[in-house]
Amino acid sequence: MKKYTVSYASAPTGYGWTREFDRIDEFEDIVNSARRDCTYSVSVRDNELGKEIFFKRAMTYKIEIDMLSGIERDLRTTTRKRKYA
Repeated sequence: MKKYTVSYASAPTGYGWTREFDRIDEFEDIVNSARRDCTYSVSVRDNELGKEIFFKRAMTYKIEIDMLSGIERDLRTTTRKRKYA
């Protein structure tokens, strides 16, 4: 099993897929596009953390879960947030 599982579904066509990736840069364009496009849903699960780190439903611009943006992000840690000294 790879580190991330990404699920995509298009609202207009009903087309969808689920794929696994090792690195964020392999699917980051899909997530960034989802931030600007309301016609599809995207879900990203961190398999090591055991929970979703990005989720956006189709037909809305509202992002319900987004741990992939922000200055607190550090995906090398167990909490996926930056640690302060």
